[in-house]
Amino acid sequence: MPVYDTYSKRIKRRSGRDKDVYQYDRIPKEFRVQVVHILLDIFGEGDTPSSHGMYSQIERIICREYGLMELPSSGNYSTTANDVIKYFVEFVDTNHAIDIIEISFNLIYAGISNYQINEKFTRKIKPEEAIAELNIRFFENGLGYQFESGIIVRVDKKYIHSEIIKPALSLLTDEIYEGANAEFLSALENFKKRNYKDCINDCLKSFESTMKIICAQNNWEYIDSDTAKKHLEI
Repeated sequence: MPVYDTYSKRIKRRSGRDKDVYQYDRIPKEFRVQVVHILLDIFGEGDTPSSHGMYSQIERIICREYGLMELPSSGNYSTTANDVIKYFVEFVDTNHAIDIIEISFNLIYAGISNYQINEKFTRKIKPEEAIAELNIRFFENGLGYQFESGIIVRVDKKYIHSEIIKPALSLLTDEIYEGANAEFLSALENFKKRNYKDCINDCLKSFESTMKIICAQNNWEYIDSDTAKKHLEI
């Protein structure tokens, strides 16, 4: 489904009321409902075996991670899809809402080349379109998050994100950078948790790993135990 540039959005931009500064502390209900519409378009309403299976998978992950036996029932005509949606829209705090978005869209991301999502669902949008719309909705609502390479990343400065973090995530998906990628993702996770010392340490590890890989790919002699300064000189 296209994202419409509605009259109210245009008026908001002209009046200067659109959010120039990202916020992270509250995930508004309107945004949560927009996310639900995306999930319904990609997974369906849970009324087919494949559709029900995806919502069941999301529910199992949520319950396991949060130490729950089951999600609260959504009412007399409760279904797994309805339970997941109601829990996401009405019950969870900001961090848990982001968790559920990441869990759901990681399944979508994994399904870009997956038969299960591409063939078994009568879906209204493609997985790529679902992810693109999610990121647009984050931006429209002034929420400092984006979904990149299977995870939610925090966007503190749009320029830094678009020109540095996003290209780095894209480049590090190459299998030769597997170790450096794991260290970089760990750095992002520590940053989200405000473990800044560990974040910087993981950044340095990823940086050094990347330089060693570049040296190896070009058959440049280097000593594995050398400092970053030595690798930069090479």
